Amino acid sequence: MWLYKHLLQVMLWIVALLFGGNLCIMFTSLTDSERGTFGDQFGAANALFFGFAFAGLIYTIILQRRDLKLLRKELELNRREMEAQTLEFEKQNATLLRQTFETTFFHMLELHKQNVQEINVQGIKGRDSMVMLII
Repeated sequence: MWLYKHLLQVMLWIVALLFGGNLCIMFTSLTDSERGTFGDQFGAANALFFGFAFAGLIYTIILQRRDLKLLRKELELNRREMEAQTLEFEKQNATLLRQTFETTFFHMLELHKQNVQEINVQGIKGRDSMVMLII
């Protein structure tokens, strides 16, 4: 497709260079009425180019509609993916909060155990000293 576009452009430039100079020389030698008649000869070509331009415009609109439809689908897929990620992040956050709580709780239990072991009542240490405190 790309090659055809550039090949067409090169051909149009060659045609313009070959015939453009001859047309200018011929056009300057004509009188005003002959110039009008000469210009009227190209009315059909003008209509043809207008038709091509209009067809190109319609084709461009069709391509844009197709691209917009694809873009909408892609945005919908992205939105669904973001929703799934949001749910996954919420689950991870809940798990992290629970792990943090459990870590803190078990750390506090370990501190309590150490504190109980350090209690000393009349030479009796640890949990046995609690019995002495009750009596």
